[in-house]
Amino acid sequence: MLRQILSFVGAAVLELESGAQVGKVSGFLTDEKGQKILAFLVRPRGFFSKTRVLSPVDIAELGPQFIIIRQIGALLQPEEIAFLPPLLRRRINPLGKPVITPAGKKLGLVSDLAVEVDTFGIVKYYLQPFPLGIFKSYELVLPAEQILRVETARVIAREEEMKKEPAKEALLETISIKPARD
Repeated sequence: MLRQILSFVGAAVLELESGAQVGKVSGFLTDEKGQKILAFLVRPRGFFSKTRVLSPVDIAELGPQFIIIRQIGALLQPEEIAFLPPLLRRRINPLGKPVITPAGKKLGLVSDLAVEVDTFGIVKYYLQPFPLGIFKSYELVLPAEQILRVETARVIAREEEMKKEPAKEALLETISIKPARD
């Protein structure tokens, strides 16, 4: 099943046994090739709490607005996972970054990702076309296989088979159900 990555951001993180909310998802990190979600960033409850990381393997269940983890110990400090601190420093997260080809052609800005929830592999990149999606009538869909790498300030992709799809907002407007009048 596919799910948009933005649906995870802001989701409550609940512990399985107690059902208590232990934090909220504040972001995520991908691998440098932009093919997989490596960790979710979780802001624990408490005013002075520092951001923790949650590996997708520690997720017991996903709901529409929540993530259930097996135990509170699954929320780790970033330093506890050897490869995460460099990724955090470089902000390996494609959202909002421009996508360009190796030749320098600008394709758009990453507006969302489609993620396979069983593997947390990234399947599609949704791009808002330049200039900054002033007329949000469509967005470009880029298969994740075309992503070469995710850098600090941009995403590098091959320009091959890109599709135009109606923007999510436009789709919602066209399929909205209007109440019947008496």
